Amino acid sequence: MIYKQTRFSVMDNTGALEVELIGAFKKQKYACGIGNLIMVAVKRAVKKKKVKRGDVKQALIVQTKRRVIRFSQGYEIRFPANQVVIMGKYEAPLGTRLKGLVTQELRARKQVKTVTMSSYII
Repeated sequence: MIYKQTRFSVMDNTGALEVELIGAFKKQKYACGIGNLIMVAVKRAVKKKKVKRGDVKQALIVQTKRRVIRFSQGYEIRFPANQVVIMGKYEAPLGTRLKGLVTQELRARKQVKTVTMSSYII
């Protein structure tokens, strides 16, 4: 499960390397699913990029260690790490490129801009 103070690695090219969960949107106690918007604090970052250490940003959960079950196709997906994409204004991604793959569940959550930025969709 993903609770407060959970650390995530960042999947895009904004300059953030690691972030920590501060809170979830929409009055959730915790955010445990792919496609949830969360508030994060940047813990590690590359110098001279868009995001600095200590910034508070919105992020979208893209990959989780918890399994995603697809009953219609008959299989499940697991990822090796929890990863997020840093979001800017109007729930648009702040970066321009993604370093990994995303799932089809983001399309159902109406995160189409994030899906189109990725080169791999599962």
